Amino acid sequence: MPGGGTATDSVVTDRCSVGGRVLRSVLCDDVEVAPAAVVEESVVLPGAVVSAGSRLRGVIVDSGYRVPEGVIVQQQADSVGPAVLSPGFPSSPP
Repeated sequence: MPGGGTATDSVVTDRCSVGGRVLRSVLCDDVEVAPAAVVEESVVLPGAVVSAGSRLRGVIVDSGYRVPEGVIVQQQADSVGPAVLSPGFPSSPP
């Protein structure tokens, strides 16, 4: 896999680069998961970047969005749906 990372029980298109760890997730075209990043049970839309050290669980990442380095976002057990990271995050209301 380009990037040297791992993807387990996931759908990852050929045009992705995974340097970190991806579990039970979907990565669309041109997604980059940097080294030391973890993506679990999430959907990452085309052109998004998950920067180094970030940890995502139960998240939808909007097209072209760049998750800042070291950000941790996890879906809460009592939440109705997934967290959505888009250009308004984190200033937009949930």
